Amino acid sequence: MGFSTTNADGGQWDYYVSDTGIFEVQTPMEFETETINFRLDNERVVHSSTAISMADQRRFKNAFKSHLIQFDQTIGPALTDDQIEIFLSYDVKNYTKRYDGMNAVLKKKELKFIRGFPGAELHISYEDPEIGVQNVRARIIYTDVTRLEQSLTGNQYIMYDYKADKFFETLDVEEGLHYSVGKIDEGWGHYTSPLGIFSVSIPRATPPYVAKDPKITHSEKKELISQTIHDPIWGHNIFYRVYGYQFDQPLTAASVQNILTKNHISKYKKGKSSISYEKTSTDTHHIVETQMSIQAPQKAPYASYAHLRVFFIDNYMIVQEVISSKELVKSALANSLMSFVEFHPDKAAKKLQPPENEKPEKEAKATEN
Repeated sequence: MGFSTTNADGGQWDYYVSDTGIFEVQTPMEFETETINFRLDNERVVHSSTAISMADQRRFKNAFKSHLIQFDQTIGPALTDDQIEIFLSYDVKNYTKRYDGMNAVLKKKELKFIRGFPGAELHISYEDPEIGVQNVRARIIYTDVTRLEQSLTGNQYIMYDYKADKFFETLDVEEGLHYSVGKIDEGWGHYTSPLGIFSVSIPRATPPYVAKDPKITHSEKKELISQTIHDPIWGHNIFYRVYGYQFDQPLTAASVQNILTKNHISKYKKGKSSISYEKTSTDTHHIVETQMSIQAPQKAPYASYAHLRVFFIDNYMIVQEVISSKELVKSALANSLMSFVEFHPDKAAKKLQPPENEKPEKEAKATEN
């Protein structure tokens, strides 16, 4: 939201306050904004937001100008100073890659504190195929949970004029997350597994945090509902999977542990090693749980930790898997994900029984014979 003010230079400026509460700024042109909200729990919300204003004057003169503020927030724990230093180094090193094939030149790079937060200021030029050489002046700022980028795009003469400096210097950024009371699973998808062994609540597509709706597959005696959740700051994923199994024989604690080792643990942990299991029971089923370091796959070298939880009774079993970095596996979001599952083997057993309207017919035929 914003309101306009008239300044000493006679220009109209828009005083913009982000509806997320993360930043406020003065801009010479009104912003258009898109914000994605994603809950971590019943109190905290992370955001991914883009506010942009553009002045395209190519119809009258060969000029284009844009003001941009874009930010993402981590779904994991607060960032440390050492982690922020690594992220800033990566940002500076890779910024020109956005303009691959456009003869990008890095004219300035400076690591410094901006508005009290660690950041970097960059200036690059590149060749736009339509209007020739363009320039970008950008600032990247990190708080404890947010990566914010502020940029001005246009010709070289506006990069450091009064209006440009005012746009950059009037930015104020808040640290921390947005607190808003609500139900974490509000807006999530609620799914019953194909065989009826379990139900789960899980996030639907919410880019950039969740790219797609959950994937659901099954065979005659095995089923799977899976989802991948992305941290846009770390670039890491949380891989969440819930498997359902139906067996011909009743399960025991020993057989469950063997199945867990063969079908799950052996995929991530090679060789023989001691694994500690926590075992509990409820009125309706048994629970086996373990957390461990694992061998990370090549495509996700950060995914070096796993949390597995098993529910079983009679011939039925489900396995919840959360795999990612240790920080994300132990995050509030991962804990929330694992809490929204319901094990109901009785529904699966009913699905195996013939419909009631078929039973009398079969009994009648047996009597006739």
